[in-house]
Amino acid sequence: MSKMKGLLAMAMMTAALAETFTGEPSKRKIIHEKDPDEERMRRNNSEYERNTKQGLKLFTYGENQIWARNQENADRKAKLRHWL
Repeated sequence: MSKMKGLLAMAMMTAALAETFTGEPSKRKIIHEKDPDEERMRRNNSEYERNTKQGLKLFTYGENQIWARNQENADRKAKLRHWL
């Protein structure tokens, strides 16, 4: 059974490489790059929403920030990162 899986994997990789080198244009959509600041703000907002839904709070240690459920857990995480 193991040989069969290996042969199947090799056949799939060969087929993928064959499609790559045929010279046909890629069918992937071109994604326009967004403004890095806009992308960072969008990512931070989604992170904030996700973490607050899970009941986490943001704790700040100098310029560093940690998401944790309470102060005790935040202090433990900060000590592990040598921020305290």
